[in-house]
Amino acid sequence: MDSHSFLLISAVIFLSFSLYFPSKAEATFQFSGHPNKLLTQVCKQSDDFGFCMEVMKSKPRILSATNIRTVANFALAVTRKESLVTRNFFNRLASVAKNPASVEVLKECATYFNETVGMLNLDGLEGGTASLDVHYALDNVQFCENALAGAKVGSGSISAAIGGWKKYFSVAYATVEIIEDETTSVF
Repeated sequence: MDSHSFLLISAVIFLSFSLYFPSKAEATFQFSGHPNKLLTQVCKQSDDFGFCMEVMKSKPRILSATNIRTVANFALAVTRKESLVTRNFFNRLASVAKNPASVEVLKECATYFNETVGMLNLDGLEGGTASLDVHYALDNVQFCENALAGAKVGSGSISAAIGGWKKYFSVAYATVEIIEDETTSVF
């Protein structure tokens, strides 16, 4: 075999392999456009599919998760963190508010968001009440909204903060519903 034939055969083999093995950048791009079925299932049940996928993509390891408990724990942790961020937001507003009634309702909302942290977990999974326990967090946020409306305290930034928290909650709640359904169907 002469060197020209060897070079030609080598080039053909190399080109054929390159067709089947995308570069790392291409593989990442292809995967990011095609989430795994578990994440698709979760995000379809959330209120905002696109936002849910953004949350999931924020931790690359979650993109390859094969276990709903892993996804649920991540979503709950992110929502707990968002609860603390929102609590801090209300505490900052309370610290600069001039009206004593406004200060009180803003502090009340901070307390409600602080309480949500303890509600965002899978503790009730064994008893089949995990989704109910997590839903109590949303109830607390609604208590905050009612208190704000009653005191006539509101602003675009308050609405945005609460709306942002609800988007995270929707992702967490979707995961908990799926895991609870799977757990109760086993028994």
